[in-house]
Amino acid sequence: MKAKPYECFGCELEFTGSQENWDYISEALAKHKIDAEKELDFAKAEYAKSVEREERVKLLMTEREHSEHLFYKIHLFLTQYFEEADAERLATNIIFLRNPPQSLHGMVHRTIKKEGLTLSTKKASYLFDDISDHLMHCKSVLWVSICYLQDYTFFMFSYYYDIIEKRIAKGYTKPLFSIVDTDKAIRMLKTRRLLNKFKKSHPAVYAAYLMDK
Repeated sequence: MKAKPYECFGCELEFTGSQENWDYISEALAKHKIDAEKELDFAKAEYAKSVEREERVKLLMTEREHSEHLFYKIHLFLTQYFEEADAERLATNIIFLRNPPQSLHGMVHRTIKKEGLTLSTKKASYLFDDISDHLMHCKSVLWVSICYLQDYTFFMFSYYYDIIEKRIAKGYTKPLFSIVDTDKAIRMLKTRRLLNKFKKSHPAVYAAYLMDK
């Protein structure tokens, strides 16, 4: 059988019977002690944080109103280890997502000139909206995209919405206006099973669409 060297952390460790071997053990012992003391200091610091967190929860529990928001906040703070400010915000997110509004239409209005047209969300007819909550696990922000019809022009108004401030979120992409091709708009309405409703509410627009086909 072929001899095989002993390796530790990529380096060969060989017993030669010399003092060097025992010096190595002494150094390892000293390092072990230092590492253990560091772990102990860390554990003490973590324990102190835990006690502080528990005391904070006890204080929160003395609040007069045991609300839904307080329940989710304490849960996130105590069991998920979020900082209190983050737990406060995320509790708001949870409640919002559990009880979402039917639509965000009307929360924000804008007017813009685009391709020779003056498009206004106040003057236009609301058709539908698409809302994404992909940022709600870390931010209190929704991506909102609302489809409108003004005269015979379909357009999308898209923006990031801050659910706490109840306004367009700061620090994100600016609101976007984009004119939508009529064929595409009709397909979008059909996909959302809104086409029949659209035919009844905007018969002239739909008739013009059919004439152009």
